[in-house]
Amino acid sequence: MEWPRQFEIIERIIAERLAGSGLKYTLANACELLGAKVKVPKLQAWKKGQRPSADDLETLAVTLGLSPTWLLLGVGQPQDEAGEGELVPEYVPIGDTLRDLLNQLPDQLPQVAQVAGMTPAELRACADSQAMLSGLTVARLVHAYRVNANFLLAQVGQPFLTEEQYEERGPLTWLREKRGDFAQPDEAPATISLTAARLATVERTMKEAGSPQLAILHSLRAMLEGEIAKLSGAQKDCADPAEHAPQANPKKAAGDDTV
Repeated sequence: MEWPRQFEIIERIIAERLAGSGLKYTLANACELLGAKVKVPKLQAWKKGQRPSADDLETLAVTLGLSPTWLLLGVGQPQDEAGEGELVPEYVPIGDTLRDLLNQLPDQLPQVAQVAGMTPAELRACADSQAMLSGLTVARLVHAYRVNANFLLAQVGQPFLTEEQYEERGPLTWLREKRGDFAQPDEAPATISLTAARLATVERTMKEAGSPQLAILHSLRAMLEGEIAKLSGAQKDCADPAEHAPQANPKKAAGDDTV
């Protein structure tokens, strides 16, 4: 299969994924789905027939669950086998809840899957009600993203825990302290930013899941890039209004009342 035909299939898969989140297919939305490495000019080049680099092929495979063999050679089926399961009716409430939570998390699906100790295709299968999350996976989502397990599994309460709820002490506080869930006594919690705390939690969770160090660093970098993008957007929105104020007509002399 030639690359232009392959890219048509990739576009259709992206459109289906965006539609599942209530979004239309646009180049901007496609780039948002694929991550920070993929920009609009790159998508346009692919559409015109330019094959992606090895790194970009990996991004497509991981993010969309595409077969590496199909991407490289154009043979076989586009989708990973993990995405071809059948829907299990008993899993639908949890699958639908997971899909909604994934849309609210600050990271893209590949990073969330790494934190959860799964492949993106396995995580998508759970969101599509074709497979069930393990207890260990749920615990990792709780620690990394403050997901409320009661909400995820039984639709009880709010989707996410507050920091106060997460840090609430109980009978097994000693185990949580040993694991490192809380700030150490000699640290000043007020000086630890939420971003730094989340980075530390994700790093610890991925290490416990056995993720390679390079994968951990890539995930942390993606999180930082997301935080930087949000701060940059906020600063842009709060720019000095004077910069956007209409300029006086330079041709009109001071005190000149003529039109």
